[in-house]
Amino acid sequence: MNGQVAVCRQILVTARKREESLLEIPVAVSTLNQDEIITRSIFDTADLSNFTPGLTLQNFGQGGTSGRNNPNIRFRGLGVQAASPAARAGAIFWDGAYISDGVGVLPLIDLERVEVIKGPQTAFFGRNTFAGAVNYLPARPSEELEGRVITAFAPDSKGDSYEVTAALGGPITDTLGYRVAGTTNQRGADYEFQDGSPLGEEETLSFWGTLEWEPSDALSLRFSTFIVDASDTRATVTQPSTVTSGNCNKTYSGNFREIGGSLIPGGSFTTDLSQKQQNIFCGQILDWDDAEFRVNTFGDDRLTEKSARAYPNASENVRTLPEEFGGEDLPSPPDGFGNEYEVWRAHLAGDYTLENGYVVSGFISHGESGFWSILDSDNAFNEATRPAGFVRKVIDTSYELRIASPGDGRLRWGLGINYYEQELIAANFSSSCADPSDCRGADMDLQDGDNIGVFGSVDFDITDTLTASFEGRWAEDTQTIEYQGATGGAPNAVTDEESSFSEFMPRVILTWQPTDALNIYGSYSKSYLQGLATDVVDYADAIIRDPGDGSTDYLQQRADLVAAVGLFTGTQELDAFELGVKQQLGAINYSVALYFMDWQNQTFFDLSLPAFAAVNLPGDAEYTGIEFEWVVPITDWFTFSGGFNYVDAEFTDFGGAGSVANEV
Repeated sequence: MNGQVAVCRQILVTARKREESLLEIPVAVSTLNQDEIITRSIFDTADLSNFTPGLTLQNFGQGGTSGRNNPNIRFRGLGVQAASPAARAGAIFWDGAYISDGVGVLPLIDLERVEVIKGPQTAFFGRNTFAGAVNYLPARPSEELEGRVITAFAPDSKGDSYEVTAALGGPITDTLGYRVAGTTNQRGADYEFQDGSPLGEEETLSFWGTLEWEPSDALSLRFSTFIVDASDTRATVTQPSTVTSGNCNKTYSGNFREIGGSLIPGGSFTTDLSQKQQNIFCGQILDWDDAEFRVNTFGDDRLTEKSARAYPNASENVRTLPEEFGGEDLPSPPDGFGNEYEVWRAHLAGDYTLENGYVVSGFISHGESGFWSILDSDNAFNEATRPAGFVRKVIDTSYELRIASPGDGRLRWGLGINYYEQELIAANFSSSCADPSDCRGADMDLQDGDNIGVFGSVDFDITDTLTASFEGRWAEDTQTIEYQGATGGAPNAVTDEESSFSEFMPRVILTWQPTDALNIYGSYSKSYLQGLATDVVDYADAIIRDPGDGSTDYLQQRADLVAAVGLFTGTQELDAFELGVKQQLGAINYSVALYFMDWQNQTFFDLSLPAFAAVNLPGDAEYTGIEFEWVVPITDWFTFSGGFNYVDAEFTDFGGAGSVANEV
């Protein structure tokens, strides 16, 4: 691999919306091409994060929800506790366009390269790149016909694993080329439901396609698309408690945070777990491989006979959409416990080089993601399973236009405008009603998002070795709750409520490159992110109960609490500092980055007594870390590479007493 490493500086990335050398760009970027993705057996973004220090993506949602619907994305330790397509700490992009949902099921089967960009990227990528961005760049047609086929098979008693992936591309005419790729993949289960059916099995069917038209040297137009149909039998399970009631000699003390001023007073708590009248863990959870766990039966309906008696029409209820979904195109409901997904995107991008060397670029992108889950809402605690359904549809459209000066001048600049809109329709509905038409306790969430941003950059070479860069984005971001409440209408539903901010987000970089093989840089950036819905209406209903004496004072108390807390948390802010070094020592390449980030108005769940109810409230946190990557060629066919990320995170202000504060 000596030859490959020798040209490492010629690896080009577009992390700042223009082509730059990987060594010279003053941003921490990890990049892999399709050959490297295949060599490492990377199938999706969760696999990618195993080879990328500073990026963590786990295919389960915040709060432990099962399935690949809402993956937990973290950059350098930053990740949201309350997940929302409108406010994630990091985001995935398709050729520069934001993918708002469905990235957990998107396979990486035909890419020119993937760029993992660490640290805030709001200046160029905008919404939800508070802590980082991943940009997938689909493979472009080649000048000659080429293709590849990948097959793999691994038998297993709990479920076979296999993959068949094929890609083909080449010219159609002198100016028109194509690429097509497809995969069918199954990942076998590691565990089983009680009847022997696979628990955790995944199936993914995907098609990718690209057409590129280059009528002249100055103009290039690219249309790319992907379609994914996927399912899995991921389900939340439980571990049996390890200590019987009365035998845990632990006592916890703490303080509750006041909520809404003095409306929900703080006060202290002391919990003596020896008085707990049920089995508990008592401060220690067994290693997963050493513990048995509870799962429910699977079968045709995946519901036990006892469950069917306890919850009549359970199967029908969790497979019947609330009427608010109207005619939305959604995947069919699962046969039972499990998840179904449908994701697709159509993307048109183009570049035009003017005679004076200026480049005009842009794209139009539209994507849709549908998800339907049926899960055990009791998490297998009860033998009579109570199934629940969760459905979500996310639709997004984005537009971008930008112009950049030639890249060989002492002063270089770029300017662009981006518009993004998103529609979210989600419902969480139960089986615990006798007839689907009577299920009015389901929670509906209808939201719209709009974001317009104007962004730009200026790079100036102060000397031959010292460069100052000024980047920034002005963004107006609006998120509107159209309806949040029970299906069929509810007197306390949240309707037509808006959260918005209008801010300028700068990044300043100073780069010193004393030699062609050494790059030292320092940067500061300021980023903003939407606050989240506090869910204070549901919280107020749970905390402030009807006393049953005919008084209506409690209604005013609820209204006062909602007004004091607000329907949204405040706009989240991040101040980020980074100092980095990139160097090529002969054939050896390495990069190191030191960083500090101050996160204000981070959203936390806050659990409060007397009811075990949660409200989202703001807090603060600080992150300090170091990131290191290296590539060392050993022979022409063997390379030693790796990296690590270490982060020290301190929550400086937060609420969330947790279950140890629950009444004994």
